[in-house]
Amino acid sequence: MYFECRKEARLSRTQIVRINEMATLGPYMPMPLSHHCFLKLNHTLAISTGGYTDTDTGKMITDKTLFYQIDKDEWSIGPDLNMPRIKHSCGVLRLNVTVEVLIVAGGDTTTDDASSEYLIFSNFHVNDSWQSGPRLPKKLEAPSMVSSSDGQSLVLIGGTTITGEKSSMLFKLQCSNLLLTIESCTWQQMLQRIEIPRSGNHFRPLKT
Repeated sequence: MYFECRKEARLSRTQIVRINEMATLGPYMPMPLSHHCFLKLNHTLAISTGGYTDTDTGKMITDKTLFYQIDKDEWSIGPDLNMPRIKHSCGVLRLNVTVEVLIVAGGDTTTDDASSEYLIFSNFHVNDSWQSGPRLPKKLEAPSMVSSSDGQSLVLIGGTTITGEKSSMLFKLQCSNLLLTIESCTWQQMLQRIEIPRSGNHFRPLKT
C-alpha cells in the first residue's frame, strides 16, 4: 500500500500497488498523514501510528493509531499513543505463537524522545491501550527498526541523536528467555555498527 503526501498538504487517500498489476485507489484514511510509521502486523491487519496531520490552524503531531483491515479493505481508529510522535520507528516482536507485540520507539515527540511504548495482540485481540515500554539508551529521531525473520527479536538501527549527528549504533531488544514478557525486555547496544551513519533509512532482514 502506498500513502500519498505532498509538502503543502497531507492526503488521506491511499493507493494499492500489486506486483505486475496497475495501481488502484484504496480507501480513505480517517485523517491525512505524513511522517507516520506503517507496518503489516499479520495477514489481516496493518497499522499506522503517529505522524503529522492537518488542522484548521496548520499541521500538528498526532497520537492516533489507525488499523487497516486488509481482508475488508477498511480503516478504523485504534487506541491513542501515550504521546504524539513523528519520525519514530515501529516493529513487531513475537513473544510466542499466540502473542505479538507492536512496539514504537524514539522519534520526535512532545515530551520524551527516548521512550517506547507497546500494544499487545493476543489471538487477534487488541489490548485497549498502549503501555510504556523499555527506554532507549539514547534519544533518537528517525531510527529504523527491523524484526528478525522469525519475529523473535528487534533491532534499532541508526537515527539522529540529540546533537543532530547521524548514528551508526545498533540496539537489540533483549528479553529474558524464562519470562517471555515485554516487561523482561531491555534495549542493549550491540557490538556491531553500520559502516556509514544513517537516519531515516529502511532495513529488512534477508535470508541467506
